[in-house]
Amino acid sequence: MYRRNVPWLIGILGAVSCIAGWSLVAAEPRRPATARLAADESQTNSSDQPQDLQVMLRNLDVQSAELSLRLYELDLQKIDDMNRKMAGLYSNAEVDRFRANVEMAKQRVAAARERSEGKPGNAIVGVGQTLLQSAQNVYERDMAANRQLSSAIKPVDVERDRVSVEMAKVNLEKAKVVDQLDSPIAIVNWELDVLRDEVRQLRWRITAITSRR
Repeated sequence: MYRRNVPWLIGILGAVSCIAGWSLVAAEPRRPATARLAADESQTNSSDQPQDLQVMLRNLDVQSAELSLRLYELDLQKIDDMNRKMAGLYSNAEVDRFRANVEMAKQRVAAARERSEGKPGNAIVGVGQTLLQSAQNVYERDMAANRQLSSAIKPVDVERDRVSVEMAKVNLEKAKVVDQLDSPIAIVNWELDVLRDEVRQLRWRITAITSRR
């Protein structure tokens, strides 16, 4: 049953990855001149929108971010409980990923709260820092394991995790630039890049697990 379902799951993840790539291209489509003029007029009139609706939306953003954080915290709590009942059920690397999710959710809560107060809140730099720290933790664990036993982690896996650290560094620098641009489209594109990389890593982990069966 498990073997039959895994290829289907990998296929779904591949579709998600394609959608993310398509969204990146389609985020800012070319529009005819009349459409651009209509959009400019719409932006001009946007200041007439009721302020109470904007405040309501910001408050809902805060609530959504807080509830998302709580769900990530409960996920981590569940993983910790399962590992206490059966030691080693989830590897340290997997637990670190759940912790990273919690930290990123905290960054998004902080950004949502800043926006609700009328400040230019943006979570992507904090998210980028968390992703970098998570990647560094995995790579450092590889190196520590190989210092104890030279063949503990295969060279290709060590190199893969090293490159993941370099990728996270680049993404963090991109996040800092995007944060300065203050462009919603650039922020969405950055998030899609990160999502696409996360999907790739998830597909790799599923393949690694099934190849051992």
